[in-house]
Amino acid sequence: MSTNDKKDWGIARPQKIPAPTFAPAALAFGITFFMWGLLTSMVLIVVGLIVMVVSLTVWIGEIRHAARS
Repeated sequence: MSTNDKKDWGIARPQKIPAPTFAPAALAFGITFFMWGLLTSMVLIVVGLIVMVVSLTVWIGEIRHAARS
């Protein structure tokens, strides 16, 4: 590859890496509790749904906040 080919190169995106978050792991736990609740009890279904909703809300909020910055 010659140096003339590199003149069209730009900076790779994203230039800023997103901050770490617990939301994907919490969502996985919520899904696990929900599925486990389908086999065992309604209490685990409700707990799983609550954890899923909260983690999705947090994750989407963090993504929206990062997009504004």
